[in-house]
Amino acid sequence: MRLALFTQKPTQMYTKIFFGIQRGFQELGIHVEGLPMLLPHEALTTFCQEMQADVVLEMDRTRKQVPSLPKHIQHISWMVDFNNPFCDGFQGSDLLYFFGKDWFTPQDQSRYQVGKIDWLPPGYCPHQFFYEERPWQWDFSFVGHIPNPWTEADNARIVSHHQGREIRFAEAVQLFQHFFLQRVEPPFTYMEPLHQQVVDDALHHLQQATGCHWQSLPQSLQHDLTMRSRRLYNRQRFIDHIFTVSQQVALFGTGGWSKWPHYAPYFGGYLGDIDRLRQVFQASRINLHDGLPSHFRVFDCLASGGFLFFRQPLRPLSQLGIQELLTPGEDFILVNDDNFAPLARYWLDHPDQRRQFSQRTAEKVANNHTWKVRAERILHDLAHL
Repeated sequence: MRLALFTQKPTQMYTKIFFGIQRGFQELGIHVEGLPMLLPHEALTTFCQEMQADVVLEMDRTRKQVPSLPKHIQHISWMVDFNNPFCDGFQGSDLLYFFGKDWFTPQDQSRYQVGKIDWLPPGYCPHQFFYEERPWQWDFSFVGHIPNPWTEADNARIVSHHQGREIRFAEAVQLFQHFFLQRVEPPFTYMEPLHQQVVDDALHHLQQATGCHWQSLPQSLQHDLTMRSRRLYNRQRFIDHIFTVSQQVALFGTGGWSKWPHYAPYFGGYLGDIDRLRQVFQASRINLHDGLPSHFRVFDCLASGGFLFFRQPLRPLSQLGIQELLTPGEDFILVNDDNFAPLARYWLDHPDQRRQFSQRTAEKVANNHTWKVRAERILHDLAHL
């Protein structure tokens, strides 16, 4: 088999993923060529024809977006990011995988006219992330971004005129959060499809209070009012728990952290180097994860021997699929607003138990969650279409 592989865009993260997936298939004897980016569909067709590809695997693009691809070439789509410009339809692929288990229903298989629809969680590359013990540098570390603070220009944006006065963004976003939080007990997550009705209700209340018509707002304002404001609140609430326990904290990610005065002293920069990322996981007594349960960073961290605190999502873990892969209390520690501090103090005081815990988890992840294991799953699905 000859496989053409394309991840979404040539960032550090997607390049890492590309080479990890490529190596996983190659370890199974599959010839793999491709790029860590999506090609225009005609260029993709030319590429596949020149390499005599049997199968093409693309991230965040389905066969509907590549109409020139010859029918004899099978198409696999792995939908990871719904916000990219290629996701305007999910039709036509032989295999359609979603990054989140709760992002689809079984009925979507016929709706999207695909050979098979399923959940495909991420894997990790053991050449990039592997167990190693090193001296601890911090009590806590967090790898991920935070949105920038609202600027004066952001807050001054006019969202509507209501009852003879201008309604500006600063007032609207506060009202939205107030209405939203009345219905959703914090913390809440960035992407909660089951809570879309709650978002809609908050927007309805906002319109009544301010005359702000959601559909008439520019897309940037729509995004800031809902997604950005929720992520910002969510991230701050989780991170601020750390400082109730320790000041030995390191925050890594994009430059957003440096723009917040109370986070800037703890900002360690962007981890663009894989070796450095692995070392951060290993040098942190407790690593923190906030977001999608089956995220790339979860497996990278655990495979490296990182000890992981995982923030409790709104919905049961069984709905999100993570319990099919890992076991709370055995592979990671599930925390919430109430138990964060006592659990953190306990585990900080028991370094030997942390080491044993992390070593067992790293071994389990190495046996079950490499890209080679994910590639075996994909090949099995292809063979049984």
